[in-house]
Amino acid sequence: MVTKNDWNFNPMSSKRITVGIDIVFSSSDYQKLRNGFLPIDFGDRWFIFFDIDVLNICQWNGDLIYQLKIMKIGRLYKGLTLTIAQDDKIKPILRIDKEVATVKLLISKLLIGKYLY
Repeated sequence: MVTKNDWNFNPMSSKRITVGIDIVFSSSDYQKLRNGFLPIDFGDRWFIFFDIDVLNICQWNGDLIYQLKIMKIGRLYKGLTLTIAQDDKIKPILRIDKEVATVKLLISKLLIGKYLY
């Protein structure tokens, strides 16, 4: 399991926005989220770790860009809120739908191996 101590980690900028989100994960997908992702080389570009009930998605340089709050609901797990860094000194500011699509793509490709709808 990857932790924030496994890579450079920079806390999220105070310039941020939190939005509601609806992503559902099975128990097996949730376990994959908890494992995280440690970049092997520059081409990987992302460092991802789970801390309590939050999936933290950082750029390869350690800047925290996304935080997905996850809660267990019955037998499933649900992403409830997504906090997004909104500091153009760290990354370009995109429309919210593009940010959500980016998070879904990163989770799909790097963590669970299947597309999230």
